[in-house]
Amino acid sequence: MGLFDDRLINRYTVEDLEKSHPALHSALLVWFKAFGDFDDGGLAKLVNAKSPADVERAKPRAQAALDSIPGVVKTLDAVTTELETALAAPAAFPERAQLEGLLESARTNRTALVERLPAMAADALGSPASYETARAKAVAAVTRTADRLEEMRTRSADATKSYKDLQPMVAELKGVWGELDKALSALSRQDQRAVRAPEDGRTRAAALALCRNLYARKMRDRASGAWPAATIAPPGDPAPERFAAALAAGNFSVANATLAPWLVTVWTADRLAQEITQSTRATAEAADLPEAPRVGAYEVGANPMQYDDMRHEPANRTGVPAEVTAGNYRGWFIVNLQTEEEDGYLTDIDTLATLYVVAVNTPDGDRIGYVRVVE
Repeated sequence: MGLFDDRLINRYTVEDLEKSHPALHSALLVWFKAFGDFDDGGLAKLVNAKSPADVERAKPRAQAALDSIPGVVKTLDAVTTELETALAAPAAFPERAQLEGLLESARTNRTALVERLPAMAADALGSPASYETARAKAVAAVTRTADRLEEMRTRSADATKSYKDLQPMVAELKGVWGELDKALSALSRQDQRAVRAPEDGRTRAAALALCRNLYARKMRDRASGAWPAATIAPPGDPAPERFAAALAAGNFSVANATLAPWLVTVWTADRLAQEITQSTRATAEAADLPEAPRVGAYEVGANPMQYDDMRHEPANRTGVPAEVTAGNYRGWFIVNLQTEEEDGYLTDIDTLATLYVVAVNTPDGDRIGYVRVVE
């Protein structure tokens, strides 16, 4: 439960005291046995209970654990006495720092047993009334959230507003969800579902319409130049990053220039544009969107696949060109073309297109020797 000091929990850290301080070591063994039998897990179930039913189920074990605390503390007090006696010796001895730490740990653990655990258990045992209060607050929060989302949906539908006017509603929406999550957090998952159920349809419909309204306005203003497109981060030097950044920016001729000679005429700029457009359109259709968000970011991830493993993967046996060899192979990479963060929030789309590429070393430097668009 995070209440106990570990220095006095592990018996193996005090084995050296058996010869130097035998009486203390014997007291420690008794303490270790008592604490090992102590059912702190039963108390944890009570303290972490999320509903009156959970409290009732946890009570028998928790009460037994509470009843055993005096006996456990008695063994800890014996350890404390032996530690204080040993440390009272005027002469220096090698274990002094160790014993001082153990004494500090004993006092911390005694406070946990005598004060903190009983107080936490008392709070939990008194939780049914407070739980019902929390549940009532959560019910009110669910209704309030549905009302607020419907009001926001109405505001977002005002065609006279620019996206600049409406954009603060994104932060407002996040705040609405945050308040609801906070109100629900005191309930069990089962009760959270039950509390949300009566307003679930209204909440989902309003939230979806709100996000679609904001997204449509943003796309309209982007097309007219009233709202700027996302800024694509500059790439590093590796070919996969340069390739990904060019695709993300829509610079398909630049992307083509990162390809190895045997791919330049196969994956032309026009083909790259067509494949990416087709992939992003399919992603938008799957999300029931009339138009896909523009690519706003990219991510390049390395795969530890070695050359032989790459060649033996079934999908690559005929796809990877013969020009990719063990000598020029530089790695297998996954390229994700992603939405701008805000677009992702409004559309629930993070990745618009994914490609697998192989980097190779050529006389002109690192290049892309294989491209596959993941369907």
